[in-house]
Amino acid sequence: MSRESRRKQKKARMAAKDAARKAERRARDAARQAQALAAQQQAALAEQMKIYKESMERQASENRAANLKILQQAQDERSRWMDDSRRAAAASQAREDARLRAVQLQSSRDRNNARVSAANQLVQGTQANVDMGEAFPGSDLGGTTQFRRRKQQFKTKGAGYTGLSIKSGSSDSGSAQNKMVNV
Repeated sequence: MSRESRRKQKKARMAAKDAARKAERRARDAARQAQALAAQQQAALAEQMKIYKESMERQASENRAANLKILQQAQDERSRWMDDSRRAAAASQAREDARLRAVQLQSSRDRNNARVSAANQLVQGTQANVDMGEAFPGSDLGGTTQFRRRKQQFKTKGAGYTGLSIKSGSSDSGSAQNKMVNV
């Protein structure tokens, strides 16, 4: 083998080595670029996931707030309805109580009027029966002396008892009038 051929072989080997090195470098660079691209894609995907997650959390939070607002409005409406119902029931009960009191009062008045009327009718035809004897026989102070004096003092008529009445005189006419007592 000649020198030249050796040199050619050596050059060929060196060229092959250089080509292998270049290929290796290109493969390493390509791997690095692929790793960098994969890392970028992964970072972009992670960023998108983070944005999506934040968006979902914000939306969930907004939904919770909206649901709470709706629930609060429903509770407020229910409490207003309950208050209105209680007030209406209380007003109805108060009206019924007032009606019952009015009926009882009227009934009481009617019974009272009936009693007074019956008492007046019973007593109307009877006469006064005040017959008092002397406290001590022969005594000037006993008996009805005081009653007679009082009778004379006020000039009352002792004719008969005409029911429960009050004798009142008016100052301008000077005459006595009987007025029925309403007990």
